[in-house]
Amino acid sequence: MEFIHEDIIDKVVDRLSAKPEELSNIYKELAAEQPTIIALLYSKDLKSLTEKETDLLFFIVAIIYESIKEQVGFPEQITKTAIEKADDENWDKMMSATNGNFRDRITQFFEGYPQEDLLAFTEDVLLDDDDQIVSGIGREAIFITAKTVIDGFISDF
Repeated sequence: MEFIHEDIIDKVVDRLSAKPEELSNIYKELAAEQPTIIALLYSKDLKSLTEKETDLLFFIVAIIYESIKEQVGFPEQITKTAIEKADDENWDKMMSATNGNFRDRITQFFEGYPQEDLLAFTEDVLLDDDDQIVSGIGREAIFITAKTVIDGFISDF
């Protein structure tokens, strides 16, 4: 998959900020085109997120999806195998990083990552949380889930 640049992501964020009603259409499209992503977002592992954290996760995933569509058109449907493998690997990696704050622990995910701007967007949203709506545990779960979605789109499984 082509590299998704920050300017594409910013364009999508600006569009959806101007027309937030489009989000519900994106969620419907995701449900139809990418059922594996929707299954991940509704998985039991994410039931502990608050409503605001869940809304933020859905927003981040919508931006990722729309940014990919903006750059390359409709992506292929992500397989269950790709999501499961990516999710397991990402959680293993996060759990192995026990020292430092959130930013320190996620630095390892950026090293050599082919979609660094999408990942940086996720990090920025989670760290620019001025209203403190995201808990520490929620922040990790949202980051790993967003990275898993990105990984699903770029995987060869």
